[in-house]
Amino acid sequence: MAEQDALPSADITASIPVGFERDHQTINAATGFVCPLGSGVDDPLRRLARIHAVTTRGKAELLEMSPNALQHYTLLGLLPLAIGQKSGALQKLPPVFNFTVSNIVLSKEPLHLGDAELETLIPLSFLCDGYGLNVTLVGYTDAVTLGIVGCRDTIPHLQRLAPYTLDALAELEELSGLS
Repeated sequence: MAEQDALPSADITASIPVGFERDHQTINAATGFVCPLGSGVDDPLRRLARIHAVTTRGKAELLEMSPNALQHYTLLGLLPLAIGQKSGALQKLPPVFNFTVSNIVLSKEPLHLGDAELETLIPLSFLCDGYGLNVTLVGYTDAVTLGIVGCRDTIPHLQRLAPYTLDALAELEELSGLS
């Protein structure tokens, strides 16, 4: 966005899905919240600390809710998206968030199907009208795989996100002293 001089004046936000315990009465075992990404903060470590604080608090607050409260919260959050998707209004309304970021831990131990071991899992997710980017991370054994799904009409040069992501991770490693 900076390369195209298209960085918005408002903070970029991500929808963060959160899974929760499911019982026999639970219809959906996922909810979520919107996280500001600190796109106006120049220091990457400060930006990361802010995201970490918001996501940690958001997940904790959701998981403290009763199952009934979580169901109502989820319904209220998804209702505008569902109505907008069905009516075609999503493209005419201002976005509730800019894109979705999911994080799934598949397994710490290797998985097998018969004698075949799962080597990696490439995440693919879906897009809704008006939301042209979905980033999903899958943790499996000691690796994390990143999947990026985007609408080429909404996100021009989507393929550039991969090297930009590698550059940003390298910068965070260097700044944090992990490299």
